[in-house]
Amino acid sequence: FSDGDFTSNPTWTNVAGWSIVGNAAKPSSAGWALYTSCNRAFGEWRITFTQSSGSCWQRFYFIANGITSTHHFNLNQGYFLEFNYAAGGSTSAITVSRHGTGTSITIMGSVNVPLASVNDIRIVCEPSGTIQVYHNSVFVKTVTSYLAYTTSSYIGVSPIYTTGTFDNVYIPTASTTGIHTSMVIDLGFEAASYANLNYTSTLNGGTI
Repeated sequence: FSDGDFTSNPTWTNVAGWSIVGNAAKPSSAGWALYTSCNRAFGEWRITFTQSSGSCWQRFYFIANGITSTHHFNLNQGYFLEFNYAAGGSTSAITVSRHGTGTSITIMGSVNVPLASVNDIRIVCEPSGTIQVYHNSVFVKTVTSYLAYTTSSYIGVSPIYTTGTFDNVYIPTASTTGIHTSMVIDLGFEAASYANLNYTSTLNGGTI
């Protein structure tokens, strides 16, 4: 949010008075999301949560297909990561849930992470249904076999408290579409020794 607005690069839908404070988005009303379009359901997402006034309790919908004006948390039909930096606590807590059109279902129970004022969150979602979570570059937990939502239309953040901010949102610029399987490679000459051939590649993410 270093450009100082919600209206371009990209356009955010702001229905409840979010403001930009110190190049980060700050809510003014609990529950109502700040959201934008995103059609990626696989890949890697990143977001930074920063505490203010001793707390930060927000939900990051990294996959969402529905919006409602009647439900308090107005993004749904997808997955969200909930980050809770509680005032006076010794740790922060992270959970991951699946949210249909009604109540949400927890798929990764609360995991405590070290208390930090600035919290960089990474989420990796693979076509196999595996979701991996990282906090400040440290692996937190993996959950598996969750393929209820394989498409997405939006990402956004719903605040539970109005304290705390978020910024530095990264989304996948290309979806991971399959799993690599072994194949025969003809080198054209006889190998002097044999070992595994390790393939590496880089999937670059885009920032919004």
